Amino acid sequence: MQDNESKSSKGVLRGLHFQIKKPQGKLIKVLNGSIFDVFVDLRMNSKSYGVYESIKLTSSNPISLFVPKGFGHGFSVLSEKATVLYVQSGPFNQDNDTGILYDSIGYDWKIDTPILSDKDKSLISFKDFTSPWK
Repeated sequence: MQDNESKSSKGVLRGLHFQIKKPQGKLIKVLNGSIFDVFVDLRMNSKSYGVYESIKLTSSNPISLFVPKGFGHGFSVLSEKATVLYVQSGPFNQDNDTGILYDSIGYDWKIDTPILSDKDKSLISFKDFTSPWK
């Protein structure tokens, strides 16, 4: 397992990320602030393939969310600052790290102009994604 902690400002959008060759389950918890957490099923033969769900996670209501292997994951920051803890089922591998464009699944991220990393700007669309997972 591996623990990661990210700190972001209001308007930052991260995702939708996943590990392609060695997919990981993730346990997500907000330590400070609030986010909209979004996850989408990327398992090709799943009845819910392409279906996304979201939940508001806050430090004032400290619940955790488990995102299974084979799902894309991302979040948008609602508060001025947010600290998010990820407990992953395996180690991060830069060569396997990828994702799909945040706006290609139809979700309303509730941000007019999201702040994206260069990595997140360059991801492929969901319609161009070919899932390796059954």
